Amino acid sequence: MKILLLAIISCSCLLNANAQCKGLKIKKDEYTGNLSTSWQMPGRGHLFPAMISKLQDKDTTVNVLTLLAQNSDFDLQQVGAFVLFTDGTTFINDSIKIEATPTTGMTTYNVFLPLSKADQALFQTHQIAKFRLGRFERKLFEKDARELVDKIKCVTE
Repeated sequence: MKILLLAIISCSCLLNANAQCKGLKIKKDEYTGNLSTSWQMPGRGHLFPAMISKLQDKDTTVNVLTLLAQNSDFDLQQVGAFVLFTDGTTFINDSIKIEATPTTGMTTYNVFLPLSKADQALFQTHQIAKFRLGRFERKLFEKDARELVDKIKCVTE
């Protein structure tokens, strides 16, 4: 009876983990065989705010968090990615260059943050409340922030 109960609990945990990882996109480069795994947060009528990716070749694995914000101003001199988590904890990379891409009436600002092991642990356990790219801020819906934590766990583990 104890063995059967343990098997049911283990199976249930696997199903929950698989449900959390639903929606990941896995691509294999047909020329190099390199793998990429990614998940893009829904934009809710706007540009998506975040994407988590894992890029793998035969020797290296890199996990990258992409953050995006939009504004009507066009400014190529933006520097720094600042993340505020719901518990008040912060992640700051104040020297990273922010990329700017102008579109009709708006500019998209984005940053690609390679995540160290310590960064991965932080983003796997803390929900983003909002972030700022240079001087352009973006808030996340709580539901989306929870889902991003789950997807970061899926992609980076």
